[in-house]
Order: sequence, then C-alpha cells, then structure tokens
Amino acid sequence: MKSLNIPRGVRRVLCRTLNTYMRLYQKEFDTSYVGFTEDGANWLVENTDIKLVGID
Repeated sequence: MKSLNIPRGVRRVLCRTLNTYMRLYQKEFDTSYVGFTEDGANWLVENTDIKLVGID
C-alpha cells in the first residue's frame, strides 16, 4: 500500500481489479476475488485521509 504514494487530502479511492473480468453472476461464491486484507485496510486508515474505498 505504501508504494501507491497516496497523497494527503485524497478522500476517495476506487480500485479496478481482475474482479471486473470474472463471471459475476455465478451462484457459487468465488473465493479468488481480489480485495483488501485487514492489514491493508488498517494501513489506509492510519496513513491516509481516505474515507471511502470502492472495489469493483
């Protein structure tokens, strides 16, 4: 996360991931979806001004 160099003052971040290309309307949940780990989310809270995160 640190390598993203998110500047202070940025309040929203939208992440486009490989989830976009997966078959979204399957009945079974796909556990390989991309997302944030708890550590990654905590880093955003502690080191940036971000208040909203969107993931496709």
